[in-house]
Amino acid sequence: MLVDTIRDISAGNQRFEWIAQPYPKNLVWHDGELKLNAGEILDGLRFDFTYYAPRPNQDWDGTIRWKHVEPYNSIYMRKDVVGKLKDPNTVFMMNPGQIWVEDRWVFVRRMFGDELVSKIFYRVISWVWKQSEMHSFARKQLQDNMLWEMFRQQGSKFCRDYQNRVPVQSWDNKKKGYLTYNKIHQIAQRVALFGPLAGIMGRNLEHELQLNPMLVVISTSLMERAMKETNVLKDSDIEKDSWSYWDTHQSVEPVTFNEPPEPRRESASSTQAPALVLIPGPRYTYHRERGRSRGQSSCPPSTNSSGSRW
Repeated sequence: MLVDTIRDISAGNQRFEWIAQPYPKNLVWHDGELKLNAGEILDGLRFDFTYYAPRPNQDWDGTIRWKHVEPYNSIYMRKDVVGKLKDPNTVFMMNPGQIWVEDRWVFVRRMFGDELVSKIFYRVISWVWKQSEMHSFARKQLQDNMLWEMFRQQGSKFCRDYQNRVPVQSWDNKKKGYLTYNKIHQIAQRVALFGPLAGIMGRNLEHELQLNPMLVVISTSLMERAMKETNVLKDSDIEKDSWSYWDTHQSVEPVTFNEPPEPRRESASSTQAPALVLIPGPRYTYHRERGRSRGQSSCPPSTNSSGSRW
């Protein structure tokens, strides 16, 4: 059933096309300020107020006071935060294909490319399936079907690359580098709470886009504040050894990344025992030489060694 619904949504839908590189980021002078020309990125997108991004309260001096909101993934969860079963009428069936083409997901995909965003998306979706208490074999089938139908990736290959660094560019395409597994994990946590746009780029930027549906240019100062607000995708999070710089006053085209180096493999004639790398989570190990996982799930579980939810 999942495969059929994804195919129905993807048929003829241009938003399903893989975004290999972030969209070009053209910086222009507008009203005496350097701004991002986001017309192509925002084309066809609209950001309405919703349960996880409601209209905030505002003081007389313009100060925004954010409300406590329902988590982004809460409508798909069978239990509330204290573990009690919710009213079935308030729980929605999760359709990964429909979520992938939502306006907020499309925006961050155009900003950062699908190679990074697909890793975040996989974690958010898999966490909901895990909390549904379905059998691990059924969950693995759903994960593999989703990966193939949406990203044309085999589950085994995706999981081999699960812990690798992911190439990424800064929001203005001026800096490039890699994000680590732990940093992507932190981003996925925020996305599960605030949604993809606020989770990656901050609530202030999302609020600005909600208030101005016809917005074409975005202040670079707002973009900088937005990235500092999230505290998960700042310039300092990108590994500096592979940074490149361009003049901020010219159009910056997407760049081609060098693939990260392959992990060193032991010689076939080596008499040493194969090295094992322990992965956080119960009953789970990762076999580095063979590059495949052994455990209950197809990819490392979304928990840490302290036993927390993530």
